[in-house]
Amino acid sequence: MRGLPEGYPLNDQWEVTPAGLAGVMGGERGGDVPDEAHKPLLLDVRNPDEVAGSRIHDDATVIRLQELQERVEELAPHKDRRIIVHCRLGQRSLRAAQFLRDRGYDAWSMAGGIEAYERAYGGTSRR
Repeated sequence: MRGLPEGYPLNDQWEVTPAGLAGVMGGERGGDVPDEAHKPLLLDVRNPDEVAGSRIHDDATVIRLQELQERVEELAPHKDRRIIVHCRLGQRSLRAAQFLRDRGYDAWSMAGGIEAYERAYGGTSRR
């Protein structure tokens, strides 16, 4: 699986690979650009200093994992969209995706985090 370590235990019920993310986002990595109604919402749950260093996509919504519980209502307008959550390594995004799924969101964690994405695609948007 592109970008993930050999033997990574991917849960295909609610994890997406870096290649899967690139496929559903399209455009930037060579695929067709989906219309806004079908494009997933990217949710970055990293800390501000991590976000300042690199981003997968400029349109990502940034809510630190520690603030997600108090700010979850900000995501309510997107409840009918798939939400792909990412962090640096994939651990925080798993927790965030589970939190959102428990509240009825179609949330997926990007396996391996932004580091796996950078391994697969050679970088991100630098700030």
